[in-house]
Amino acid sequence: MKKIHYITLLLSVLFVYKPSAAQNESPDDKIFFSAMNDAIQEHLNKLKLDKLKSPFYIDYSITNAQMISVESSLGGIVSSFEKPYSNADANVLVGDYQQNNLNFYTENSMYGFYGGGFYIPMPQQANYDAVRRSLWIKTDNSYKAAAELIENKIGSLNQQNIPEEELKLADLSKVPVQTQILQNKITENLSKQQWESLAKELSSAFINYPYFTSSGVNIYSYHADVYYLNSEGMKYKQPFDLVCLRIYATTVADDGEPLMDYANLYFTDSRQIPAIDSLKNVTLRMASLLNQLRTAPVISETYSGPVLFEGEAVGEIVSQCFIENANGLLAGRKPFASNANMLAWNSEYFPSENNLEAMIGKKVVSRDLSINALDGTQEFNKIPLIGSYKLDAEGVSVKSSTSLITNGVLQTVLSDRIPTLKIQASNGHKRLALFDGRLSSSLCSGVIEMTSSKKTSMAKLKKQLLALAKEEDYEYAYIIKKIASPMANVPGVYKYTSTRKGQSITSPVYAYRISVKDGSETLVRMTKVTGMNLKAFKRVVAVSDNQQVYNTLQKGSKKSYYSYYSDFNLVGVPSSFIIPEGILFQELDIEKDKNIVLKKEPIAPNPLVSQGTK
Repeated sequence: MKKIHYITLLLSVLFVYKPSAAQNESPDDKIFFSAMNDAIQEHLNKLKLDKLKSPFYIDYSITNAQMISVESSLGGIVSSFEKPYSNADANVLVGDYQQNNLNFYTENSMYGFYGGGFYIPMPQQANYDAVRRSLWIKTDNSYKAAAELIENKIGSLNQQNIPEEELKLADLSKVPVQTQILQNKITENLSKQQWESLAKELSSAFINYPYFTSSGVNIYSYHADVYYLNSEGMKYKQPFDLVCLRIYATTVADDGEPLMDYANLYFTDSRQIPAIDSLKNVTLRMASLLNQLRTAPVISETYSGPVLFEGEAVGEIVSQCFIENANGLLAGRKPFASNANMLAWNSEYFPSENNLEAMIGKKVVSRDLSINALDGTQEFNKIPLIGSYKLDAEGVSVKSSTSLITNGVLQTVLSDRIPTLKIQASNGHKRLALFDGRLSSSLCSGVIEMTSSKKTSMAKLKKQLLALAKEEDYEYAYIIKKIASPMANVPGVYKYTSTRKGQSITSPVYAYRISVKDGSETLVRMTKVTGMNLKAFKRVVAVSDNQQVYNTLQKGSKKSYYSYYSDFNLVGVPSSFIIPEGILFQELDIEKDKNIVLKKEPIAPNPLVSQGTK
């Protein structure tokens, strides 16, 4: 039987569903949906601005959440709050499915100058009149922006020389209409005081590491119901429940290199949290390894040869190369703009065309590799898959399995309701995304499985690594065991995630040099990997026969996440990967990261060190 490895405990979000039926609606549900439906019907008929067109489509999304945030350091509470959160989003489209205000940008829309008006908060209780009033002003603001944008779009496109196939591409695809009322089964959660007690006890473990410059434990508890209704008749209610236990520490090496490590543990409710002794072991293992890294040697030479990725690092390279990549497995459409140069000058703010889509039907990775989307799968060998879901943020149901790459050949990519030149319909991947205490949406994966027809044991994989290195006349090879996640949101992570020239992935947290002579491993630092991208998967030598689960948060197609209001520093889309424990690449480059800014020692002595803390 295959051995299954659960990489840390990075996120566990399981949606619990009941069968869809009208009688599943609670009295509060009926009030919310009644207010949303009446608002849609009235605004479709009455919204009109001067000579501008009326809307043809409206959708509403209402989030009702309860949030708890706790931050602790060295056994003391730094900050703590508990509060409800309610928000509504209104999306208004003017025109028709073929051409509307989507997929077009101007300077005003880029900087948020369209719309405006005043704001009326969404009520936290199911009050029909209060909900209607909040939706009224949201809709009014959205319509003003949409009406002006479509007029600008029509005029701009008439003045630009745009290929015919791009002009004929519809702005919004149609989907089957359905109703899903998915009730939350979670009945109990820990109080803020209980979270504070847990955070204080875990963070106190770092007292024994006086050379750490900062450390802490953050706990985020988020429980929400999401209501959605659009003018097509699409209707759903679904829960979103997430508890995050974030453990982190930073330190500085003897030469001044800033270092950090973290463990993100996620659960759907408090009953899934392990015993305190298990959590302490996670904390102490992380602290011990980071302390070793502080005195590890720095690499001095450039290496170009075989590299083995194992553990968490496998999950992160699959995530970053195949999903968090403009030319990966997420559909991407080139947008229109009032000023064509604006897209080039500000590319980081806009969606972009996915060039990989042109390779559908062609080989894009090794013939030994296949990738499938298993979005409805809730667990793998009793390990929760936090990316599992039944319907996306637009109400589209997902298939139990979708083939993305088969024997190295690209079959399709993940899509939403925005058509691209190659993908005309949604396959249900507009995911709910958490940021700023609210739930938005982002095109993203759910559950991704990578398999290979060329598998071997981890022991043999390491032997192959050493044999390949010896053939290249190296006395050593490299094993990468952890790569920083761009969505980790911990102090010090920016040094690892700000990729530089030649880098396509973030920097390693833990890299090891393995001796060809005796197989001994030496922890090294100040490394960066270049040449690691989706194309590198054409040069896979072999993968391990053991599979593991990697649960993480992803950005998806959303360009950025900001926290302006809530101070709730938990962002992203829950995603899961079923992947090999190890992947061996034929050739990659590893070199010293010369762009790292070294820190000087503080003038005043560290009080924990001077007091003799061990």
